[in-house]
Amino acid sequence: MKTIKGFKQSNNFCRLPNLNAKRKLLRSLIAASLAISLLPGCKKNNLQIYATSVQVSDMTFDNKVISNVVYAKNTDWLGKKQILALDIYLPYSGFTKDKFPLIVFFHGGGYNTGSKETVKNQCEILASNGFVTVAAEYRIGWTQEEIYKCNSDVPESIEAFYRAQQDARAAMRFLVANANIYSIDPEWIFVTGQSAGAGISLALKYWNQDSIDYYIPGIADTLGPLNTSGNNLRNTYNIKGIGSMWGGLEYSSDIITKDNATPAIFFHGVLDNTVPWNIGNVYNCKNFPKEYGSKPIYNKLVSYRVPSVIHIDSTGGHGIYDDQFNMENIACFFKSIINKQPQTGYYTTKVTNCK
Repeated sequence: MKTIKGFKQSNNFCRLPNLNAKRKLLRSLIAASLAISLLPGCKKNNLQIYATSVQVSDMTFDNKVISNVVYAKNTDWLGKKQILALDIYLPYSGFTKDKFPLIVFFHGGGYNTGSKETVKNQCEILASNGFVTVAAEYRIGWTQEEIYKCNSDVPESIEAFYRAQQDARAAMRFLVANANIYSIDPEWIFVTGQSAGAGISLALKYWNQDSIDYYIPGIADTLGPLNTSGNNLRNTYNIKGIGSMWGGLEYSSDIITKDNATPAIFFHGVLDNTVPWNIGNVYNCKNFPKEYGSKPIYNKLVSYRVPSVIHIDSTGGHGIYDDQFNMENIACFFKSIINKQPQTGYYTTKVTNCK
């Protein structure tokens, strides 16, 4: 049996403490949604049932994953209303406490493709390591040239980034508001993602309305406030660690300060032509905003003596190593923060940071 400070893990699947009641509640809500969807005049996709602030639309529960939990509604890039949902992965093993640290995972896709279903494997690995893990969908879409990326609509790409940030913050508020229902310990919240999802994760911590208004003036007038969009929740949260896989921050690294600098683990390929590992531009296009990749962010955190780990592949491109290696190392890093023994390290080969 493997023991980690704060919780103990068994190799056998055990029923989560006090989860039976929650399962019964979810099953009853699902049954109610199915029953109401059969009533004349009801449209299944528009169905919303409220139970202690939980919305149920096409939600399902299979004892491991609660799928399609609605957390917000908003307007997509084409002006259509969009319902936004989460998939919540529960830890597979039995533990000694009822609440678990939370990891929110944001998929990649350049703010134009991808879905919460594409990170199922990664979320399962993280959940198996003792975290409530949430795959969050967000609004995507902008006019992008497939072959000549530099001819894409840059202002639309910036708006897509802003919409994703609005949605990510709405998801965080929802999860904190419903922490008791989903066995989440709100004191231990982590975020991670790949590519655009890594950018979302970093921006959740470092961007705020003032910095957005400075670097992207007028966008809030067009698309609405950063922190109050999508739902009417006003819950606050504190991100304790970030996992960034081949992502970066746009415009400036000066938004990282000694006061907001947060432990992080990075993965990046030196030959990445989508998001630079150092300082450059997305897609190597000068008409796109300047991008600060994993290396300068890591260097900034180290300069503030903030515990951080970086995995650099000198021969890798946009996406390095494999899901199992990356997720296990992210889980180890986050656990080291929980255990108050944070890891540090700069790795240039496929070597684990797990101790």
